[in-house]
Amino acid sequence: MALTGQPSTYLERCVDGLVALPCDLQRLLSLLKDIDDRCEVLRAQVQKQVDYCVSLPSQSSRNTTPDQSSQVAELRIQIEKDQKALAFLATEKLMVAQQAMNTVKGHVSRVDSELAVFSEDLQAQAGDLPFEPPPGKSFSAYGTGLQS
Repeated sequence: MALTGQPSTYLERCVDGLVALPCDLQRLLSLLKDIDDRCEVLRAQVQKQVDYCVSLPSQSSRNTTPDQSSQVAELRIQIEKDQKALAFLATEKLMVAQQAMNTVKGHVSRVDSELAVFSEDLQAQAGDLPFEPPPGKSFSAYGTGLQS
């Protein structure tokens, strides 16, 4: 593909492709924060339930009343339910983090492909003039897939 018009068209396409990235990442990071907040509330609730359960007399004790036994049984059921909810939130958090990572990788891939086309066009226009990055730098140092 030959350079059509100004070389800035490549830059404009790269910038246009990256415009949505901050919004997408902000949405995903906000979702992660919301999940973290819900996890923290649920963790605190489970800890209170566990602390209360531990403060009750042992189930094998002679001082245990039937009311306390049923209360401990209900607490155990609730604690298990809350732990399953915490596990679900952790899984959801992993999926959102993976989605954020895939979003960034997709944008990087698009920029890399635009830069590769731009580099090819520059080399084609330059003819025999080799393009060398500044001393001590290479394309790979910038995290792109381009090779010098």
